[in-house]
Amino acid sequence: MAFVRSFITTLIALVIAALLFGGAVMWFVRTVTGSGPLAAPTTVIVAPGSGLAVIARQLKDAGVIAAPWLFEIEARYTKQSHALKPGEYRFDAGISLDEALKKIV
Repeated sequence: MAFVRSFITTLIALVIAALLFGGAVMWFVRTVTGSGPLAAPTTVIVAPGSGLAVIARQLKDAGVIAAPWLFEIEARYTKQSHALKPGEYRFDAGISLDEALKKIV
């Protein structure tokens, strides 16, 4: 009886963990692909030698993205963190985080 109770408790914990993980993944995907906070078109100049954290902060300060840490995670997850290029970039209102990343690589 104790084994069955332990098994059921473990199974319930695993189901809850899976649901939480799935919810977190869905939230992340919606946040990355959904419309961003930018209200009006803006231009951001990325200086040569700027790293991922600096670029993420620039985009946040310009209102292109809401959270620099999400930009950094997406850039690393998609293996684009070292492919970011310097230059002058124009971002349209509502651009998504993933589209902003694609523009800079």
